[in-house]
Amino acid sequence: MSRRTVTRGLAIALAAVSASAVLSVLPAQADTLVTSWARAAGTGTLGNGAAPGGTVTRGQAVARAQDWVNKAVPYSPNGLTSPYGWWADAETGGRYRQDCSGLVSMAWQLPDSLTTNSLPDVSTRISIDNLQPGDALNNITSHTVLFTGWADSSHSTANIIEEWGRSGPTRARTMNRTEMSTRGFLAYRYDQIADNAPAPAPTPVSRTKGQFFHQTRNADGTWSALGALTGVGSAPQFNGYGESIAAAPDGSAQVVGVGMDGNVYHTVRYISGGWQAWGALTDLSGRQMAASQVSIAVGPDNTAQVLAVGADNALYHEIRRPDGTWTGFQPLTIADGSAMKAGHVSITVGPDGSAQVLAIGADGVAYHTVRAANGTWTGFQPLTSSNGGAMQALDVSIAANPDGSAQALVIGADGRVYHEIRRADGTWTGLTPIDGVGTSDMYATNAAITITPDGTAQILAIGNDGNVYHRTRRPDGSWTAFNPIAGANGAPTFNAQRVGIAGMPNGSAQILVTGGR
Repeated sequence: MSRRTVTRGLAIALAAVSASAVLSVLPAQADTLVTSWARAAGTGTLGNGAAPGGTVTRGQAVARAQDWVNKAVPYSPNGLTSPYGWWADAETGGRYRQDCSGLVSMAWQLPDSLTTNSLPDVSTRISIDNLQPGDALNNITSHTVLFTGWADSSHSTANIIEEWGRSGPTRARTMNRTEMSTRGFLAYRYDQIADNAPAPAPTPVSRTKGQFFHQTRNADGTWSALGALTGVGSAPQFNGYGESIAAAPDGSAQVVGVGMDGNVYHTVRYISGGWQAWGALTDLSGRQMAASQVSIAVGPDNTAQVLAVGADNALYHEIRRPDGTWTGFQPLTIADGSAMKAGHVSITVGPDGSAQVLAIGADGVAYHTVRAANGTWTGFQPLTSSNGGAMQALDVSIAANPDGSAQALVIGADGRVYHEIRRADGTWTGLTPIDGVGTSDMYATNAAITITPDGTAQILAIGNDGNVYHRTRRPDGSWTAFNPIAGANGAPTFNAQRVGIAGMPNGSAQILVTGGR
């Protein structure tokens, strides 16, 4: 599944199926269960004998994927529309979602079925020529496959296994370098994959990867030290792959994050600097809300609004009232009444209580909509690129100005960071690329923007080197240069996966960073 259908895949309905119906029962305890969400129960006879997660060998990863080929595991019967098909058998344990990223999640024996956009959170980018069996080729916007070996010594043709669609079951085939290039595949290696025995000791994975850190930029431009967030319950740290932080008028900050279990959690940082315990958000059925992306904004009355891209790829909206109670997530729809399928999302609330939303749709286009203070929505409209067409994007962020305008950041499909202003009358200035660190263009993988009460915008961006950079845009439109933020333990830089930033009422800013190493 694409995380930008969570992430971008276009859903194709097939037939209405009961959420608890078992479609077939196959030999060796194999079956497809159709339900909205499921989790892996074990690692099976082809696993490591432990619970899902942890080390898997290359041989195990390939053998697990081959099991789905041998059993002709079908694609999820409803495509990328919930309820999904989830497969379990005695060899691989299960359950895993029957789509492309569910296959790779199963091969890596992850605790949950991730998506194309979240698989990089448990893996590391490598060069295609360094691919080894058990690694993956992934386009975070569309498709992923498991690499099982090179078909030739020149590395021109790869052997792969994939769940490729409802036209047929899991298959093994070859893929040449031209297809890899035209389909935008990049190579990734699971962080806990090991060579087959005998094997050297694996390279230790940094404790900061996926870990949430908080920091304050004071109004005078000085910075506090990075501090790690504690986890849910008694966990010493919070690890995840989705995050957002928002300032409240009372000086507190609210945070939402997607944990490694795939569920959405919420916390509050009090004015005193203390933190509220993490609380799990729930879906309309009362179960924990599973999501890939989240965003939060707080309005002038301390009401918070949360966006979440659910496990069904749809975009959901929820309100946290000032008394701490929640309304429950409600799906957002497009013009024909169907669910808005989305990838990266961002929400901001203006001084009048209206909210503005940016979301990357299933087609990869950046869309904008407004929720009026009375709760009505304007409908999603595409942002326009410099050539007049719809703006294809990889990431979005939006922040409200005190004067009713808003500033937006968009990482285009070309990897460049663009800036645009939406005037208070609803017109747009046009997307303009911003300069980078010693270069004419800033290339980034993730970015966030916030605005302090004096109209100064502050930006965080993760450059192509993986490090976090900060800059400000003054109220007169001039910019400071990008500068790296310092890492933990005196490191001059901080390598990260995701960033969030919130402009506080006193002119300071609080940042949330997910470690990348």
